[in-house]
Amino acid sequence: MNSTSLLKRVVLRTVPKRNYAGLDLKASYNDLPSPQGSWQTSYDANQRKYNAHLAFGTLFLIGSIVFARAGGFLNLNYNPPAKPSD
Repeated sequence: MNSTSLLKRVVLRTVPKRNYAGLDLKASYNDLPSPQGSWQTSYDANQRKYNAHLAFGTLFLIGSIVFARAGGFLNLNYNPPAKPSD
């Protein structure tokens, strides 16, 4: 007995058979939602939301850098390091 026939045997015994009693379960394009409303209105609303997220993220990044720089947690290495003293 090879492994595929053994696998088929095990799967067929463990997976229960489902009988849907004649229900038509075939999907068609009629089951998909159809577009409604103006695409421009939806697009503009999404762009407002995305621009608000972008503005918040930019302000948060700038605020975090300013806070870390003022608190001494961040050194941006603007100048070359000081020479060590002998």
